[in-house]
Amino acid sequence: MRRPELPPGAPLALHLIHSRPGLTVSELSRAAGQAKSNTSVLVDQLSGVGLVEKRSDPSDQRLARVYATPLLEEHWTRMHRMMDEMMGELLADLTEDERTNLVTALRQLREAARRKGWWKE
Repeated sequence: MRRPELPPGAPLALHLIHSRPGLTVSELSRAAGQAKSNTSVLVDQLSGVGLVEKRSDPSDQRLARVYATPLLEEHWTRMHRMMDEMMGELLADLTEDERTNLVTALRQLREAARRKGWWKE
């Protein structure tokens, strides 16, 4: 089975949908910084390939909320496993000093992101 090509904007949208289940299309478009019409088309495309599903909001039938499907959850797990393996291989090639410097730099980057409000724990 051939994996479908994902349209531009799909990785960010999939990340947001996965990390914030139940977003409306409007919320997703604001979070992604895209026009609502583009986001709506993207959600329909992702739904068409089985990665997300839209469900009516039980408290307001006018709203549709977007959720990850089991297929997206499977893809997410597989992707993170591959990234962990690749990162392990890269880190194994660094010296102890290089790894220490990398950790320091990443902490500084995280702190800068916190100051900008981009990183929340």
